[in-house]
Amino acid sequence: MKQNSLFKKEIWDRLSKGKFISANSQEYQQRQLYNSLVENEAEYKSFFAEIGYTLDHGRDYYQFCREVTAENTDNSLNGLKKYLVLCNILKAWREDFFVGLDFRKTAFLEAIAEDPDLLLKVREFSKKENYKEIVSDILALLRQDGFIERKPDDEAETYFVTSAFNYIEDIFNNTIIYNEGQDDETFE
Repeated sequence: MKQNSLFKKEIWDRLSKGKFISANSQEYQQRQLYNSLVENEAEYKSFFAEIGYTLDHGRDYYQFCREVTAENTDNSLNGLKKYLVLCNILKAWREDFFVGLDFRKTAFLEAIAEDPDLLLKVREFSKKENYKEIVSDILALLRQDGFIERKPDDEAETYFVTSAFNYIEDIFNNTIIYNEGQDDETFE
């Protein structure tokens, strides 16, 4: 066991909240956790399995996975649906929305103001009327879940797409969306 075993608590603290640990994070500590996971993956998997958690290694990210049961099926599906809608919005804005991309909130807002179809997609995400508030909510959610990070010391609100976005993108690319009888559910 390497000295990296000291990171069990830090890894637990992050992943147990449903967040991701990304290889390309702007945060030094998160990159350190990622490297420790890569170097000691079998040991971490064994440790977390003993306490009932499955450590999953995706494309340049780690997360905890749980078995879908009858009790948590609705929550799991609603979470996936929320991520599919978010990915659809982001890809409608920029087809090339990708891991490693830097983007400004103002560019996103300007695109929405100029594109009625994108505005409609954004408004379908929330019951709020003001699309600027909805965009703030979308960015806050993506940040909270670890899919984007705000660039430090940046008044222009520049964001960076982390490798955890691969999770959403993989689901999006492997999902056939069936629109007939679509409900008007929003994600607030």
